[in-house]
Amino acid sequence: MYDPWEHAEQLGLSVRYTPSLGTMGLYEHGTIWLLPDMAQRVERCVLAHELSHAVHGDEPTNDRALYARREQRADREAARWLISEGDLRRCAQMTDDMGAWALELDVTGWILTARLQDLEKENAA
Repeated sequence: MYDPWEHAEQLGLSVRYTPSLGTMGLYEHGTIWLLPDMAQRVERCVLAHELSHAVHGDEPTNDRALYARREQRADREAARWLISEGDLRRCAQMTDDMGAWALELDVTGWILTARLQDLEKENAA
């Protein structure tokens, strides 16, 4: 199972917590900033999302289109890291309830949705 904290350590990134972010997470110059006291699965997903920004060397931008593309890429990449196709298939065999899938996979609804959309695009290609 993918461990974003281990991934951050492997990349030599610092993970820090601050209540004054104005967002759940932020990557900036080798440091990932997270809000404290998030639920564990939310923190796991936010950290994976921010790790994608780190891997790609994303820096803050005022270009809205570029920002939106980066956010979508980070969601898709985090979702691929966090959810294997096999685990997703296993959940689908157990129940139709996507909320139950998210709990079983230890991810947020937005990450599950990103993974499903990514797989849909792959299958359409």
